[in-house]
Amino acid sequence: MSEYKEALDNKKIVKENFEEGIQWLYEHILKNPKPQIFYCDSPDVTQEIDKKSKKINRLTVESALRRSIYDHVKKKHIQIQHVSLKGVLKEELNIDYYDVILDMIYGCSKNGINLKKELINVALVDFHLRLESYTIPDFSCFKKLCCSGVYHIFFWDKYVYALTKAPIVRYDETGLLHAVVYPAIEWPEGPKTFYIHGREMPDWIFALYGTEELYHRFLIEENEDIRSGIITMIKEREGDKGFLDFLKAELIDEKEVVHFSGHKEILRLYKTKEKFEYLQNRHGKSNQPYCWSEFTCPSTGATYLIDNSADFTDATKAAKFLRPSFIPEKLPYQWSHDAS
Repeated sequence: MSEYKEALDNKKIVKENFEEGIQWLYEHILKNPKPQIFYCDSPDVTQEIDKKSKKINRLTVESALRRSIYDHVKKKHIQIQHVSLKGVLKEELNIDYYDVILDMIYGCSKNGINLKKELINVALVDFHLRLESYTIPDFSCFKKLCCSGVYHIFFWDKYVYALTKAPIVRYDETGLLHAVVYPAIEWPEGPKTFYIHGREMPDWIFALYGTEELYHRFLIEENEDIRSGIITMIKEREGDKGFLDFLKAELIDEKEVVHFSGHKEILRLYKTKEKFEYLQNRHGKSNQPYCWSEFTCPSTGATYLIDNSADFTDATKAAKFLRPSFIPEKLPYQWSHDAS
């Protein structure tokens, strides 16, 4: 198992093994002469070779490989099960967003297979062959090809392009594709996609960041996921205060509170001029402005902006509404302790 996990993470290309595997694939499986091999860093470059040679469909290659390798398994009545090894390898490969990466590659060219994905199948076959003490002719060639460190292969009659680098992938603490400054998936010299907490975003929200145009696009945007993505992007990059500035929020009320210790705190209430159909206040009424209460935490001294119900006009009443439900409404907004 360890050798396959290492192969998944391997960033060093073993050209001797890869080229031996390609020769076997073309001459023995596809019945074609050995092709000329090129190594590239981005899937974009594959478009340059289309006029020079005929593409070989990836389904043709996959079908030929299955017949050559897995037919031998069937003849021996070996059942390839979904053992724990497959789960481990899938987790290492981050299979949850693997289809997104393949879509990006196929957007450039569909005449290729991904060796990292294929490696899972090879590992499963190898695992069962060892249990059964049985060998498959030429299986070592297929294994060398998949363990060579090459990420993806593109096929033509006379040429092979080996994509040597995996994309940069960024994700949040839960494993969802996520980035608020850079693309969530990108090849440095190739395609890019943008995701925020697992939701795909249009590139324009990143391109327009920091401009007045983003504000206007936000106001007319009807897609709730995109609106939410813009909010998240601004809050994570600039904090709640930055989002407040972005929406041109106004100070509605300001109150000074003297706590029991003598510590003084300024409570503020902010709202936006614009109203948004998807926002509701505490009574369930839609078409509300954004509203925030500003607090100073008594234990840390830090200042926070917390979403609140837009029907409030008094900063103190709004602050009391955000307290835990077990605190009676009639009790004043005062703390026993402060940051000092």
